[in-house]
Amino acid sequence: QAQAFPPLEPLLLVLKQFLYNRDLNDTSSGGVGSTLLTMTVISLLQSRKQGADYEKAESNLGVLLMDYLDMMGLFENERDGISVRDGGLIFDKRTRGWHKSGRPFLLACEDPLNPNKDMGCNSYKVQDVQRAMREAWGCLSAPTMPGWTPLGSILQWFGRQDMAFITQRTRTFAERQGLG
Repeated sequence: QAQAFPPLEPLLLVLKQFLYNRDLNDTSSGGVGSTLLTMTVISLLQSRKQGADYEKAESNLGVLLMDYLDMMGLFENERDGISVRDGGLIFDKRTRGWHKSGRPFLLACEDPLNPNKDMGCNSYKVQDVQRAMREAWGCLSAPTMPGWTPLGSILQWFGRQDMAFITQRTRTFAERQGLG
């Protein structure tokens, strides 16, 4: 899929970090894991695919990130589900029996290899994910102060401490700067 959608990998890197920083990246704890995240990003890119020229402004990474945050932040989980098969589509969860009366807010996403499997059924913190995406969209679309970077603000740590990750990032930065 990465060859069909050049923006897929960089968008996933930013979004994975975004979810990781908020402890919303692990399906086993109700978050959105890598596979589900990948399917939702592919869904966005499929909606843009026809005639997409990723060198043009309407398809640049910043615009695509904003579109993704908007799409997922406002996605109608109670009604709709996502499929990436056959060029992608949004479907009615009720027609597939994927609407759970006790948890109608769950994000339904069809497994492209097994259309009867809902990949989002364990992401019970999806409302937290959506809230974070709406807030990030608001932050990135707000006017900025000189010297302040909105992207940095949505990728900030929020108190999550992962020293191995921080050490690795610091080392990589130092190497790139010729300091390591």
